[in-house]
Amino acid sequence: MEVAAIGVETATVSNGIKPGERFVSLGAHLLHEGGLVVKSPAGDVTNLKPPTVTADKLDTPYDLIVLSCKAYDLQAAINDLTPAVGPSTRILPLLNGILHMDILSSRFGAEHILGET
Repeated sequence: MEVAAIGVETATVSNGIKPGERFVSLGAHLLHEGGLVVKSPAGDVTNLKPPTVTADKLDTPYDLIVLSCKAYDLQAAINDLTPAVGPSTRILPLLNGILHMDILSSRFGAEHILGET
């Protein structure tokens, strides 16, 4: 499975990526600099170095894109993730409100947006 997580807040999903699978984060440079830290009552995990690809290197469609950004960054995120959207890509938006649903649907088609009716 090819998974892209757009937004630093969603970087924790990378913990479930299997060897050979790719994880994309627009905050990839932050992961390279400081690693990923997961704080949990079950025990903290520090210095995780998930495999990453920066947005400028996207060259193939992904199965799932997890989108988490602030509303004012949505258009930039859409521009960055567009090369990763193919015919069977699904986008899971994790944003506050609902205005982003119309924006994403008009750009990629409602069939690509999880949670769209």
